[in-house]
Amino acid sequence: LLYGKNMTGTTSKRKLRIENKKKKMAALLDIAKLNEYDRAQRNKHAVKVDEDIAVKPETEPSPKRLKTGNDTEENGKDQPPLIGERGPSGKPKIHGEELAELKKMLRERTKKIRSLPQFRLRELGENASLTIDLNDRIPMFLSDIQHLLMYSQIGVHSPYSPARWCALE
Repeated sequence: LLYGKNMTGTTSKRKLRIENKKKKMAALLDIAKLNEYDRAQRNKHAVKVDEDIAVKPETEPSPKRLKTGNDTEENGKDQPPLIGERGPSGKPKIHGEELAELKKMLRERTKKIRSLPQFRLRELGENASLTIDLNDRIPMFLSDIQHLLMYSQIGVHSPYSPARWCALE
């Protein structure tokens, strides 16, 4: 051996690197196949839901009446809404103390939700669990854990989402 090279001209470190790349690519390919399978399952489910929705209107008539221009005249509701009480979207306007109180309640509510996160594994995460047999287990990458940590700290502003294998709410 001259300078760490064998007869073929490649070093053992280089062979290890190539083998590691092959393993990573195989794992990435497995994950891509699983993602495609999940998408197909989701699409099948969405099609079934769409078919169910399409069938319902034919079997049952809608209990709601369609609004016509004459309805407001008949009910005597042709008065314009008061601008001081309602905004342009029809929602009531809140000023001063009420607004501050609502903002405070909203802050408390979001703090409470953030302090008690709900974590659950999706099907892909379950398949990567240590309870699964080693031969059947699908590997997770360290980047998956990093994305989860980033998402847990930053929230929806995180550049990556762990939604592929878990749900953190």
